[in-house]
Amino acid sequence: MPDIMMRLGRDMLVVEGAMGTMLQQAGLSTENIAPEYISLIEPETIKNIHRFYAFAGADCAISNTFGASEFKLAEYNLEDQLEQINRTGVKLARAGGAPHILADIGPSGLALEPIGEATLNDVFDAFERQAKALAMENPDAFLLETFTDIAEIRMAIFACKKVAPKIPVIASITCNDAGRMELSGTDPATAAIILEAAGADAVGLNCGLGPEQMLPLIESMTQATRLPVVVQPNAGLPIVDEEGNTVYPGTAEEMGAFAKGAYQMGVAAIGSCCGSTPDFTGAIADELYHKQALPTEGRGFDTPVVAGPRRHVVIGQGDTKLIGERINPTGKAELTEELLFGSLDTALRYAREQEAEGADLLDINVGAAGVDEYAMLPEVVRAVNDISTLPLVFDSRDPEALEAALRIYPGRALINSVNGDPASFEPLFALAKKFGACMIVLALDENGIPDSAQGRLEVIETLRARARESGQGDERLLVDSLVMAQAIDAEAPEVTLETMRLVKQTGLATVLGISNVSYGMGDRAEVNAEFFEAAKAVGLDAAIVNPAEVGEQAAGVRTEHAPVEDLTKLSMEELAEKFKSGEIFLPQLMVAIDALKEQRPRQALSSDKRPVVLFATVKGDIHSIGKDICVSLLDSQGYRVIDMGVDVSTERILNATRQTDPVAVCLSALMTTTLPNMKATIDAMHEEFPAIPVCVGGAVVTDAWATGNEAEYSSDAPSCVTLVRSIEQAD
Repeated sequence: MPDIMMRLGRDMLVVEGAMGTMLQQAGLSTENIAPEYISLIEPETIKNIHRFYAFAGADCAISNTFGASEFKLAEYNLEDQLEQINRTGVKLARAGGAPHILADIGPSGLALEPIGEATLNDVFDAFERQAKALAMENPDAFLLETFTDIAEIRMAIFACKKVAPKIPVIASITCNDAGRMELSGTDPATAAIILEAAGADAVGLNCGLGPEQMLPLIESMTQATRLPVVVQPNAGLPIVDEEGNTVYPGTAEEMGAFAKGAYQMGVAAIGSCCGSTPDFTGAIADELYHKQALPTEGRGFDTPVVAGPRRHVVIGQGDTKLIGERINPTGKAELTEELLFGSLDTALRYAREQEAEGADLLDINVGAAGVDEYAMLPEVVRAVNDISTLPLVFDSRDPEALEAALRIYPGRALINSVNGDPASFEPLFALAKKFGACMIVLALDENGIPDSAQGRLEVIETLRARARESGQGDERLLVDSLVMAQAIDAEAPEVTLETMRLVKQTGLATVLGISNVSYGMGDRAEVNAEFFEAAKAVGLDAAIVNPAEVGEQAAGVRTEHAPVEDLTKLSMEELAEKFKSGEIFLPQLMVAIDALKEQRPRQALSSDKRPVVLFATVKGDIHSIGKDICVSLLDSQGYRVIDMGVDVSTERILNATRQTDPVAVCLSALMTTTLPNMKATIDAMHEEFPAIPVCVGGAVVTDAWATGNEAEYSSDAPSCVTLVRSIEQAD
């Protein structure tokens, strides 16, 4: 059997389609049973589904293990059969006859902090257990798919690489109709950069969107990476037919047309997702027959690119990027004191201010006497990432602190900094390789800072060679020619600029710590701004600065940033509007919600006199993340929310309504197969409690569907709060 990575990116590969659709066509209901468990009780059915797809032209079979992680199986009391379900899923996929077997892993079913209570270690452990079981059957690759949180899929990659480093990992994300991952707000290009840095062997897009909606996102992803890109759209966007059933309206012919367009955009493999059948696979196979994947020249980046979950920044292509330097305790007594006592208020204020002043990246430094850098660096990184859209720079030479921060950061960081002393570069190069980080390399070694520009260049060339030996190219390196104080040596700035000229001639990107030039001088801001302009004239790619000092000078050649507000001071209605418009994303929203909770009197939050809202995920559906977010927001606004959990029957909801007299009953559904159960609950509520409004929402619910079933519709969690509030006020 040929190695899939020898073909992926060379031969166009066809990936099989939906499993759930085929199970339904086979007459197998998954309402009260884990779809993955069907591999044990109806193995021939699963095997035949794989055969149908292989006969239609699929090169890659996907094992029936999408939800076979510990926590998802636990919803069905099947966690003790995790190994058997996963191994059987791979065996049956192989028995279908396709050349390549992809071991399928979906989201863990846990909600990560700050949205939920799960830690990164929790989800890592869950993925590690599932990956270990799947690896026992030696699949051709792991397929991570339908992830909506970039932090979670990073952990899945890490787990797979730990368990089976030789098995390739294909990491596929799901975007909403705004073109971003729902939970982390990550766009496809930024996701590709982050996933490649995390160690993915291929990246992709699947589910969520139909062919028409996915095409524009594909081009964005393919242009951001040289890795193979795998795409699997749904069979159109789901609609409700005349009988009230949810259907996917797309046709096989439309999927074939999509395959033609996606091929021209440079993808390496094409499949289909929800609602598709072997007919769709056949249409894709016909379109791709005997085609070779297009070359990747011109894609990706030849210079450093740093990414946070909501933005990426390319350094060395155009204008000078500003790295905000203020989150650094040196000379800042207030920040130092807060870090010593674990407070982050000043650090977060500096982050907001620098983003508003035009910074492109934020430098995070917590190195001060008495501060536990190992504990505080990841803590500050986590908190700043929650409130800022900017990518982060980790300013530390402590390998243990850096590793702790790099592991939890859901992006691609820039390490500041590495020098030519082997004691410095050996551990830090290893960390950069492990986490895919970029590095600032300094023109100094164990002998100090060379006096001449040529001497500094020689140190840089040595570091460059060491980086290449460790498998890291020029696109990972940002060179600091070192700025010395002009007050001590009047010629020092010119040596720095000359070094930078030489570095630019080698093709490497450059960075300078601008404020060092004015140390010991009077009007430091003016001196800094003047030197900054001189460095820009030589071709400076990035500057570590106080953005307030150079922002005006840089404004003429840079994209202006929108003003950054302190979200903790906004009302629920204002937050809802910003969330809906895409100005803020879920992590920022949750931080603001926590602040709103703190502002409410404690007795108001615990009072039994608060208006009651019932909330449940309907029968047959075990998804809870959307519900959990709504519950948290409603609670922050003074409602007593009775969270009934997931897979809740109509009768339980009716009983709870009788006992609590809620102002509203809210229902969530994320699966098309559970919409009939939502409808049944709505009908039962209308019959027994016609005066109590029923609010519905979830990935598969539309405004039209809700209206047709006489329910109130909420498109997202903030809208849920405003909807419930309007209902309460109407009473």
